[in-house]
Amino acid sequence: MCTSKDGTAGTSCSDSETTNGVPQHLANLNRHALAYCNQDYAYNGTCDSTSTWNINDSDYQEINGSRKSLSNCNYSYRKKYCGVSYDLIDNGGYYWFTTPSSSSASAFYWNSRSRSVSNDYSNHADGLRPVLRLQSSVVVLSGEGTYTDPFVIGNNAFKINNGKKYVNKEEASRVQLSLTGLSDVTQMCVNVDSAGCSNYVTFANSYTLDWSGEADGEKVVYVYYKNSAGEIVASMNRRIIIDTKAPSGNSFSIGDGEGLTRVLTISSTGADYMCFSNTSSNVSNCTDWVDYATSYSWTLSDGNGTKTVYGFFKDEAGNVSSTSATVTVTSIGFSVNENFADTTYDSNLTVAGSGSYPWIVSNGQFQSTNQNVDSSTSTSTIRFTPTVDATLSFDYGVSSESNFDKLTITLSNNSSSSTTLVNAISGSSSGTKSDIALTAGVTYTLTLSYSKDSSQSRGSDIGYIDNLTIN
Repeated sequence: MCTSKDGTAGTSCSDSETTNGVPQHLANLNRHALAYCNQDYAYNGTCDSTSTWNINDSDYQEINGSRKSLSNCNYSYRKKYCGVSYDLIDNGGYYWFTTPSSSSASAFYWNSRSRSVSNDYSNHADGLRPVLRLQSSVVVLSGEGTYTDPFVIGNNAFKINNGKKYVNKEEASRVQLSLTGLSDVTQMCVNVDSAGCSNYVTFANSYTLDWSGEADGEKVVYVYYKNSAGEIVASMNRRIIIDTKAPSGNSFSIGDGEGLTRVLTISSTGADYMCFSNTSSNVSNCTDWVDYATSYSWTLSDGNGTKTVYGFFKDEAGNVSSTSATVTVTSIGFSVNENFADTTYDSNLTVAGSGSYPWIVSNGQFQSTNQNVDSSTSTSTIRFTPTVDATLSFDYGVSSESNFDKLTITLSNNSSSSTTLVNAISGSSSGTKSDIALTAGVTYTLTLSYSKDSSQSRGSDIGYIDNLTIN
């Protein structure tokens, strides 16, 4: 801690912080010690003027009572024998030292005899132990804090609303306290907004507060523990903020464009996060929360027509409000251009095989696979749902035993209507089907079937299609 010459706490060190200014520095530390007393860290949770930092003498390890000159260590500061007999803290094979050996640089430490901050030349202070400041809820269960007998500590503690910073509107009626007590804790007392407590109850690990009628703002919860002898063994407090007001003034518009990806222009007061959905007005179904922004790129659902986008806005406390916006899309077409160059089919097509011989992509075509298998059928389907009125075209062909091994292609829709487009052709035959009318929103199934009789094979013994387009 750096202080100015007049004793005012500051952030920079001046001449008063040098070796020549040590007396003034020590005086400043002692003068302002109580000003820095924090109830969470004070002895037994109490700050008063009875002693600097209000710590009992017995709670201090007398770190200045067994100094050893560094000269006796021959400047081998990291050797185990240098200080180990003085019960210093072991830092992974090394020891905690202050500044390098010097007859001018000073090391500062707590002098429990004079109850003040003292100093000594660093070449007299090779074994100063670090000071650990523990919250008042932390209890030393055993040990002397030495190298051979370290402290064993435990914790009396509690959390409000699982350690969150806020209580929101939905949580206010059932604010949960989670309490942890050491084995000797038998009673507890909870008070809100004022210290002290008299209504002790049997200790439990949970406690519920109802703040549904409380105004927004900070709340302070005080918790006290007693042991079986009726002694207060822990005094703790935690702060939390009630915030029940959801973001307000929510609105957003969906930008114009020719595609499905649009820019949302957004406005909300008090929002820290936002989430959007094409399908649900229920916030529980919206999981992709992002930081609040005044613009956001969003992809609408497929197809033309009126689109509704639902927007949800959330603050840090978890309060949520919502709104929605609509836009009419008329510019989205439906196009398929599949040349069967590989097995990555057009995204608008669903290709599936059936039976033992599904069709496959081969030689730049979609072909049957039951070559030379007598009395067999190779079948696959291609499904699609155009979003606009369109037309279907494709090339087809067969190379087979005439009149016996045949290619048939049919087109059906979800109303069970079926049309035969290629009717049991065989031998060496090919052609093109074009301008087959399709209706927007109807799911169609193109069924491809190559059937063989009980004997003989001729030609390539396949049926195929190619260059399937929907426009």
